[in-house]
Amino acid sequence: MSRKSSKTVKMGYGPPLTVTDVPEPPPLTAKNLAKWLGPSAIALGIAIGSGEWLIGPAVYVKYGLSMFWICTISATLQTLMNIEYARYTITTGEPISIGWMRLWPGPAFWAILTSVVGILHVAWPGWAAAGATAITAAQLGRLPTAADKPLVLAWAAVTFIFCMFWLLVGAKVEATLEKVFWATVFIQVFALLIVDILYVPPKRWIEGLIGFFNFGYIPKGASAMALGALAGYAGLGGFYNTAISNYYRDKGYGMGAKVGYIPAVFFGGKKVTFSPVGVTFEPTKENLEKWRQWFKLVRIDQWLVFWLGAMIGMYLPGMLYREYALRPLKGWAVAAVLAEGLAARFGTIAWTLTLAYSFFLLFDTQVGVVETIVRQVTDMAWWGSERFRKWCKEDIRIPYYGVLALLWIWGLIVIATGWKRPLWLLWLGANIANLAFVISAIGTFFTNRKFLPDEVKPHPWRQVVLILAAIFFGFWYANWFKATFITPGKGFF
Repeated sequence: MSRKSSKTVKMGYGPPLTVTDVPEPPPLTAKNLAKWLGPSAIALGIAIGSGEWLIGPAVYVKYGLSMFWICTISATLQTLMNIEYARYTITTGEPISIGWMRLWPGPAFWAILTSVVGILHVAWPGWAAAGATAITAAQLGRLPTAADKPLVLAWAAVTFIFCMFWLLVGAKVEATLEKVFWATVFIQVFALLIVDILYVPPKRWIEGLIGFFNFGYIPKGASAMALGALAGYAGLGGFYNTAISNYYRDKGYGMGAKVGYIPAVFFGGKKVTFSPVGVTFEPTKENLEKWRQWFKLVRIDQWLVFWLGAMIGMYLPGMLYREYALRPLKGWAVAAVLAEGLAARFGTIAWTLTLAYSFFLLFDTQVGVVETIVRQVTDMAWWGSERFRKWCKEDIRIPYYGVLALLWIWGLIVIATGWKRPLWLLWLGANIANLAFVISAIGTFFTNRKFLPDEVKPHPWRQVVLILAAIFFGFWYANWFKATFITPGKGFF
């Protein structure tokens, strides 16, 4: 039975954490795994539409499946980073971004840094715009061209508007997303697997498998922006990953069960008690045994769902695009190129089904990517200001949907201007994701070393992984930055 305590623990900047007991973890049965494995499904659902369906294939069509090695390193590092984000959350009930705010030089610095980089990273409606190219292609019966830009943008605006309605329903936003993404991930991966088994020749399967281990291969003249985007979105990407700690909190993993969750507005949503500050525990034998069980559940969720799903999610569409795409992915027809290639081989039905698949996959992703940054900005504001919480009448839905509305308006403005083509917007966000990874790795390294009890601190090798992640993603960000702003067109190779 959980016992409450008046004892608190001071952790850096911000209010102290109340000490209580670790909630009872579920037994690791098949039934409980089906119930509790969920946060990674949200992450994977977003990932399949971001890096796996467009950014990765754009690289493979041009440079070959030998570029899979970037996915191997990126997805593995992301999985290990996700586990470290979750370590903090199941120990404190706070998302990892709140842990950073407790570090020097203080909450204002970390809130501004992560919000600015996060918004630059995710505030581009590239998925809605890319999905709109599929709708436009279906309407026209051909690949859209530059002359069809107004029609693509109109569909992008409609798509972006409807994306937001998913987040208005259900008792808990996390639960709504989890149900949607579990269903879509299963359908999408199963459909791809069947198509690949039936129609992708053995040589592509072998080429892809070899590519996962072809470490260090860089084609001559390769685009710094394209390769940086592949590194940033092979798996999830940047601050999308840190949001997984918010989902573990809302799901009720570890001490997250003591804090609360973000409810929706309609159809089941209601005001809930949402603590702005986390809780922690005394490292007693009983508490540590329960904590280790929660941590084991996190690792299963990450390796079985996120890592394995990300690798399969890169492998299956990569082979399909490599075999059937008749032209590079670019311009105003980016989500329809594969449909063109499959239709040339299998007829109209392949054209229609592939366009529908592309649209719904990218639609889901746009929902998820907007939600991740809205959630994190809301959590930081909620934690950082008691006056702000009172102004919101202690209802976290007010800032959550307020930030969502602002991003909604901004996205429509970007779409209306037709500033850049869809794939370029995705590449931009993916390269900034590499910078977000650097910030995340460094912030988490110091947060977990400084604030967690010795009994649950990460092993030294896991701390080294965070430094290696900062170096890996920092390299790809620096390479893109150099080729874009310092010596145009020329990165480090």
